[in-house]
Amino acid sequence: MRITPFGAAQTVTGSCHLVEHQNYRLLLDCGAYQGADEERNEAPFGFDPRTVDAVLISHAHNDHIGRLPMLIRQGFAGRVYVTEPTRLILPVILEDALRLMQEERERLVRKGREAPPLPWNERDLAELYTRLEVVTYYQTQSLGPFSYRLRDAGHLPGSAFIQLEAAGRSLIFSGDLGHRRKDVLVDPDYPAMVDLVLCEGTYGDRCAPPFCCNAGGVFRHFE
Repeated sequence: MRITPFGAAQTVTGSCHLVEHQNYRLLLDCGAYQGADEERNEAPFGFDPRTVDAVLISHAHNDHIGRLPMLIRQGFAGRVYVTEPTRLILPVILEDALRLMQEERERLVRKGREAPPLPWNERDLAELYTRLEVVTYYQTQSLGPFSYRLRDAGHLPGSAFIQLEAAGRSLIFSGDLGHRRKDVLVDPDYPAMVDLVLCEGTYGDRCAPPFCCNAGGVFRHFE
């Protein structure tokens, strides 16, 4: 397998990783950049969307799904594989993102400034909805030469980390992982042994404080 990051590398957001094997091209996430990197959302992907065969999505946060409509606009013709909760959350996130882009464009017009065209619109979003394919946790599925399995990442409903295998080699793409011992979400699953872990490290340069929550009026402290 050949793995090329096109986002969430040397930056926090814009998760997008291309995995290739036997002329099959599989994308892991297709997220939007946020914060200081937001202007990169209208830049080229770094690969030709027309050559991508399928997309696997870890979860429905904008920095993991936000450029899917742009991928559609630029010629991607395949399916996007998601869990059922991700299918339900995705429209809420992307329709809100589109509304914010439209409001920003209107603000520029009112100020007499040049407003660039939107990188995607309602038609691209509607087409994306027709491409969504629901998959379930723990079932081994096939895409071209790859087999994959989703396990619960405990980050938000429907979040998954992806175990991918081809040609006797295996990798795990973490997506975002949740804390353990929460009151609302399940704990993240434990991963299998693999050859490579592709893991996001947003807060990897600091010591995280203990995880705390307030349940039933009682303050609880978790290490």
